[in-house]
Amino acid sequence: MDAGGASVIGIAIAAAFAVAGVAVSVMWQAPAWLLSTMLSVPLVGATILLWRMTLRAARYCASTRQFDTTAVRLRAERDQLVEAADALPNTITVYDADERLVFWNAATGQLARSLGELPTGQRLEDVVEAVASRIHALDPSVDPKQWKADELRRFRAREPTTDRISPEGRFIRLSRVVISDGRVVQIRSDITDLKQSEAAAHAAQKRFDMLINSLSDMVYSADRSGRINYVGGGKGMLLGYSHEEIVGDLPDKIYHPDDLPRLHECIEWAVNNRGKPGIVPFRAIGKDGSTRYLEERLSAPEDEDNLDGQLAFAGTMRDVQEQHDLAQRLRYELQRLNSVIQSTGAHIMVVDRDLRIIVVNAGFMSLMPGRSVADFVGHPMYDVIETPVDSAVFTAWFRADPSHAISGITYEKVFVDPGGRQRIHHITANPVRDETGHVEHIVFVAVDETDRRATELELFAASRLATLGEMASGVAHEINQPLTIIQLGLENLAEQIKDMSPETRLADIRGMIDDKLSRIVGQTERAAMIINDLKGFARRSDEASTLIDVSQAVGAAAALLREQLRILDVELALDFALHCPRAMGNSGRLQQVILNLILNARDAIQARDSMDDAMSRGGTVHLRTRYEVASRKVLAIVEDDGAGIPDAILPRLFEPFVTTKPTSQGTGLGLSVSYQIVRQMGGTIAGENRAEGGARFTVALDAAHAGGAADTPGLAP
Repeated sequence: MDAGGASVIGIAIAAAFAVAGVAVSVMWQAPAWLLSTMLSVPLVGATILLWRMTLRAARYCASTRQFDTTAVRLRAERDQLVEAADALPNTITVYDADERLVFWNAATGQLARSLGELPTGQRLEDVVEAVASRIHALDPSVDPKQWKADELRRFRAREPTTDRISPEGRFIRLSRVVISDGRVVQIRSDITDLKQSEAAAHAAQKRFDMLINSLSDMVYSADRSGRINYVGGGKGMLLGYSHEEIVGDLPDKIYHPDDLPRLHECIEWAVNNRGKPGIVPFRAIGKDGSTRYLEERLSAPEDEDNLDGQLAFAGTMRDVQEQHDLAQRLRYELQRLNSVIQSTGAHIMVVDRDLRIIVVNAGFMSLMPGRSVADFVGHPMYDVIETPVDSAVFTAWFRADPSHAISGITYEKVFVDPGGRQRIHHITANPVRDETGHVEHIVFVAVDETDRRATELELFAASRLATLGEMASGVAHEINQPLTIIQLGLENLAEQIKDMSPETRLADIRGMIDDKLSRIVGQTERAAMIINDLKGFARRSDEASTLIDVSQAVGAAAALLREQLRILDVELALDFALHCPRAMGNSGRLQQVILNLILNARDAIQARDSMDDAMSRGGTVHLRTRYEVASRKVLAIVEDDGAGIPDAILPRLFEPFVTTKPTSQGTGLGLSVSYQIVRQMGGTIAGENRAEGGARFTVALDAAHAGGAADTPGLAP
């Protein structure tokens, strides 16, 4: 009832009492007003009292309704909190000031089922004892009394957190919160994942720090103001500054003032090209005032990655003083090397792995009148010059395994000089490997051999004439034989005709005359053949290599010396291979080489006989030809049973002026000239001692393949 209702009730009661007073006054015959007054006064007071009581009652009812509403709301909120607590995976327990359990959530109840009953009002000591017993059952090494004592101590000391490892190996954290009324809220959380994440993060950070600190470069980041806010690496120091001395400063601290504009330009470029690194080589000023060359690489991250301006840009600084000094020395060495290359008399060209020309010297350009360096450098070699070498050879070099041995190749090319004269150049192509063993460049070196070749030809001719002079006595004796036979035959024919009677008819003596003349003609042809062979050997032969029959050339050389050797009691044995292919060479030159080897064999046999006259017995010179299928070489072999080659001479056998003969018998040029002749024909010559005594010399020439030319790898037809 509100106050208005109470007033109405009071007025109604007062009116009732007034009516009653009138009635009494009538009955008692007293003045009505007196009786009304007498009755109204207490009634008014009662009415006022009742109104106040009614007003207080109304207020109480309103408060009760508000309390009920609040209680309902609080119960709803409490239920919501309980539901929220039950939904949490953590166990929550609340103890009052007397250490009695007053609340637990669903997770605690689930755990409590393995511990026994957990009624409200249970004391902390009982709960802890139950937990200690379960832990001891799972891990007997745990002392339950000690564990209980430790837990009670921590609880009563109100330690905020306690971390432990459960018997299952999980990381558990107990958090305690003390409420103002003395209650304690204890939360049990499984932080295994957090611990593992922390351990992983710690390990990652440790690896990162180890990696960064192991770098010789300094790693840094800077904020929007350009101040350095992180430094790592650089072995803990940069230019004498520790990391702590650099953090918070601008890079201006270490930059040479003249190089600062380059830094600002690089930063501006990095901001306009986010994610791409900019490079700034600069001079840095150390803590002691010294100057060193550094190289900075910096980049600006995208806006979403710059940590609100804390990572405006980042980069590295590297000490490149040694590289700078090395580059300076390298530039000096390159200048000096270039001076040597440019001033040398050789003609040099260098190509890279793509067979592009990267270097040509002045000598090379002298072979290319009317053309500039730009016409060659940077261009593919096969586009600007002619070479007989197949490009497949160079491709194989570049693809070769580092452990595979590679030999350079040689060839010759004719150039026309400004005067219109042909010049012969000997060219070598040599592969150059890098530090990994792979072919990185090919160096071509051309040498003008025109004058040397002419001198060499004169030497060959002089050597040939010397050989002719050495053979002169033997050849003269061999020619003298047919001349003697011719003379005797003619004298005999003349005497026979003189003794005939005048009546003798020509028809009767025709047979005898024909027989005599036939013998004379045969001896004449024999002498002519000897002279022709001698003239053929003495004739200056063309230096170009052609296809030759090696056995035929060796046989022709043997024919020139056969009679001379017979006089000296030296047998000449021939053993030529059947079906031996032709080889690339020069027949006249090969004869000259074989003649030199036969004469040396003759001298060796005579030298052996001169050592012991009692064993003087002549000797044998074997001439053989063979074909080696595996190497595709045609061999001409000269062997003797003479004194052999002294061990001291053997390593220097083909050097000029090296000889075992007395000065009056030889100059020491025969084998040297023979070596040069064979080398020019693309072959090889080797000498050795035979196990059975004497010496053996082997000349090897390239056999011709099916197409007719020599089987020389790398040279285009």
